[in-house]
Order: sequence, then C-alpha cells, then structure tokens
Amino acid sequence: GDYMSELSSYTSINILFATHQVLLACSDTVTPQGIIATVDIPSFDDWAHMPKSKNSNPLYLVLDGVSDPGNTGTLIRTAIATGVSGIIQLPGCCDIWNPKAIRSAMSASFLMPSYSMDSWDEVEQHLVQDLGVRGIWAATMMESSDDDGDGKFRGSLPHFKVDWCQSPTALVIGSEGAGLSKQVRASLGQPQSNIRAVHVPMHPGIESLNAAVCGSVILFEYLRQCQQHQDD
Repeated sequence: GDYMSELSSYTSINILFATHQVLLACSDTVTPQGIIATVDIPSFDDWAHMPKSKNSNPLYLVLDGVSDPGNTGTLIRTAIATGVSGIIQLPGCCDIWNPKAIRSAMSASFLMPSYSMDSWDEVEQHLVQDLGVRGIWAATMMESSDDDGDGKFRGSLPHFKVDWCQSPTALVIGSEGAGLSKQVRASLGQPQSNIRAVHVPMHPGIESLNAAVCGSVILFEYLRQCQQHQDD
C-alpha cells in the first residue's frame, strides 16, 4: 500500500515482512493491526525542552493516581488535541508507556512531554515557581460554594466559569476510584494555597464522570477559550 512506499523512503527504518503467526506472537492484542514497530522511548529530561505553546498562557495537566491505561492514553491524546504544554504524573499513575495506554493515545505519547514526580508538594512548587502557574484547578464533584466568612469564595466553580487563558494554569485529574489524593484534597482546604476546585455540571442521577471524560471536557473548554481570545 501507499504507507509501505512511504516507510520505504526512510532509509533508517529496517522493514521486515512477517507471517500472521509471527505478528500474533509479537503482539499482546488478540487481533493485531498488521504492523508492529520497535522504537525508542523519548526522553524528556527537563521542562526547558518543552515545545513552546501556541497559546500565550499554557496549561499543564497533572494526573493524580490515574491508573487505568485507557484513561491515561485518552487524556494524553486529548492533551495534544487541545494544546496542553506538558503532563505531570503523581504516584499511582499508569505508566505512560504501558502498551494499552500507547494504543489509546494513538501515537500522542511520543509528542507530549511527560514527567513523573514523587509528591504533590514537589509538583505544586514546580508549577508555581518554575513554570509561573498562577491558577491550579483540581477536578472534583463539589458544586456548593464554601465561604469562610472572609468574603472569599473557595468552593468549586463550573469548568466554563474558569478563565483558563488569563494566566498559566494547571488542571489536576484524580484517580478513577478514589478521586483526588489526600495531599491534593488537603491543599484545597488551605486559604493560602494556589489550588481551587472545578467541576463539570451534570444533570441529577449520575454520581461522577469517567476521569478521561471529565478531563477532556475541561481541556476542550480551555481550547475554546483560547481560540475565542485569538479571534477577539
């Protein structure tokens, strides 16, 4: 086919033809797509090598214990589609290079800078001090306002009421079962913290959204706002 002709034009690629039985033995899927490749895992040594965002105020995605490879791959793919500048993984996350995660991401894993960090304190410090993030938003199911009597709103905002393009921001997505980790939840309750809660409004009857769906809805709102700012 045409793709074989294109592959043949790359002299650095060694192409081998194999029988169906060999492909089955090499693949971890029941019905392989007919092509298998061995490639190097890209190394993202530091944030200085991240590609420049097309938006003046970038968004960073933090995965807080997202352990399902399908959700991980979907969020990476969505991150590429919406212009996210980088992904940080907290402990308990699925390996980005898990075979199922790679398939779900549809090659986006090789395009999105991703890093792992050991604690929420380290991530928050890095976001604020090194990346200039001014707003960190953690996706929750909270919808009620929370006023401590000082006139400052600390409850959860609907995702479409957050100004995602006002300054560099970060979005935190929790795990499928437990949601946000204790460390992130504890930060939500601190008046001096940079992190606040955001939620996707829903009709009654549904307890929660899939982690990938929730993250994707919010990320596309970020993209919509950025495109609207460009048109204004």
